[in-house]
Amino acid sequence: MLALHAVSKPMLGVLVSTAKGSVPLSELSFCRRLIQIGRQLGIHVAAFNSESIHPEAGRIDGFVHHDGAWRACSFPLPDIIYNRCCNYREGKTARSQLLRMASILECPCTFLSGGLPGKWGVYSSLRTDPLLSPYLPLTMLFNKDRLRNLLSRQQGVFLKPQSGMQGKGTLCLQEHADSDDSPFSLQGRDHSNQTFFHTYSNFNEAYDWISAFIRERPYIIQPFLDLHSSTGRPYDVRALVQKDGTGEWKLTGTAVREGEPGSLTSNLHGGGTAREVAGYLQNQFGTQPSHSILKKLNQLSMYIPPVLEARYGRLGELGIDFGIDRSGQLWILEINSKPGRAVFTEIGDRSGAIAAAARPLLYARYLMRRHCPAAIHTGTIRHFPSFQLS
Repeated sequence: MLALHAVSKPMLGVLVSTAKGSVPLSELSFCRRLIQIGRQLGIHVAAFNSESIHPEAGRIDGFVHHDGAWRACSFPLPDIIYNRCCNYREGKTARSQLLRMASILECPCTFLSGGLPGKWGVYSSLRTDPLLSPYLPLTMLFNKDRLRNLLSRQQGVFLKPQSGMQGKGTLCLQEHADSDDSPFSLQGRDHSNQTFFHTYSNFNEAYDWISAFIRERPYIIQPFLDLHSSTGRPYDVRALVQKDGTGEWKLTGTAVREGEPGSLTSNLHGGGTAREVAGYLQNQFGTQPSHSILKKLNQLSMYIPPVLEARYGRLGELGIDFGIDRSGQLWILEINSKPGRAVFTEIGDRSGAIAAAARPLLYARYLMRRHCPAAIHTGTIRHFPSFQLS
């Protein structure tokens, strides 16, 4: 095992979810990219999971990618921690262990970015802003009466887990007035992201199945919006906004995520495909309307991060998902503080893909200069190599 306790350059630790395999880490490709860029920036990068933290020993066991292979290593508490752990329980445990280690060592524990609450908390924060409220679909916490009342006024109701990701656990309940035997239909994705479709003879039967499926997990409900292309494919637009090496928000890029016909979601993990945004919207709405839609989408993408930071503290990057209905109306669907970035590679946006991976490190370097006085004092982070996004 490589021992990194004597590393002289500043260090970024990347916390990821546990996965199966000889290297038990998720997002290995992204971690490898971060390690490569870190070398160019003079920052040591290592990846680890929640099981690797040993507070009393003052040590974290993780992995680095070196000489073309993953190698086990151990290291002290990093200068900055980049939390990419998408498993709620693992992330909570890891954060507690890291803070305990910092307390034992009497040193700071600095995270690259804070997090966001569930979808209901984010919606509640954004709806108080008069510039954002027109772009937010009606959202309510799930219960039987709300579900029944909303369904009586809409063509369908969309149900989402408050803390869900990748489209898992999403449901759409619809009532069909022209069907006597099975007037209620439910389609969705289970918690393994597999699709299903059921029909029911009455509302109570549908609700009982939904209640058993949801159990005690908190859900929100929204009107089912017609967010489909002219060919019937569901789609949304992912905007990635990140802080750069000066601590300022930048729009890294946008891309369309398009699902299969009849699919409930457009997430890449659910079988969706990434498309270049400008041409896609032009095909849907025409040249001038698509320019207006994309301009407003970009403006909202830059407006939202400071609004959320004012409520939840310092953030480093956000994935903002927008829906666009057939009239061209923009809707803010979801905001994720641990966004993916595979869309840029899929659409061939090389500069966007490079920036998406590099900006967390550039922002980490900015934080190290501001929040790591011990490293500055020893001279280890006074002179970083330059790095060009190209």
